[in-house]
Amino acid sequence: METDHETACVPRKITMNHTSRMQTAARPARYELCYPPLFETGHGFAFPCDEQGHVIVDELSERGQRSYRDACDRVGTELGWPSVTRRS
Repeated sequence: METDHETACVPRKITMNHTSRMQTAARPARYELCYPPLFETGHGFAFPCDEQGHVIVDELSERGQRSYRDACDRVGTELGWPSVTRRS
């Protein structure tokens, strides 16, 4: 189930939603939702996602969930809009 917090922190073309664990258990995440730093001295964030940018927040560790919420809160002030990139 989507929360307003999740959808508010990403651009319209990347829609965040929850995918069930059954749908992703057999598929490792091959993509990352990357939040770039706006300033040279800052650091960005990256979270595993699918090709459309769907992050399964429930599968992140507690620290990962806090970092995800923190990244969403920093968009526009310390971080740029996220983009989906293929993992190398």
